[in-house]
Amino acid sequence: MNTKRLLGTINVLPLLVLGFGILVCGNGFAQTSLTVAGQVEATSVKIKDWTLEAPDYVFAPEYRRGDLDSVRTYIEKNHHLPGVPSAKEIKEEGFDLTKMNFKLLEKIEELTLVVIEQERRIKDLESRKKE
Repeated sequence: MNTKRLLGTINVLPLLVLGFGILVCGNGFAQTSLTVAGQVEATSVKIKDWTLEAPDYVFAPEYRRGDLDSVRTYIEKNHHLPGVPSAKEIKEEGFDLTKMNFKLLEKIEELTLVVIEQERRIKDLESRKKE
């Protein structure tokens, strides 16, 4: 591989390896095991040993999602979904990818249940109309 050509086509960021398995790439101070000041590109990222509960609880019989009227009211007032950070919060504070992915999965699962319920109601209405 031509190293000169490769280094000439990318921005080279300072790399600092600290003790205790901490790696800092770019500018800034290490507050985590890996700190990168800049973009990260990967072909795959796998998260293991997370402490969050995957949102399968949405399918439990005792789970109660908000009714659509209350969700609509919340959106009209706050301009974002309940339980999801606003654009302003994300811009100011950033967000945790794992938590956000789980929250988005929760919303997808809730929407799936809403669609299933709507389909059941439509079929019920259609069968009544035929009678």
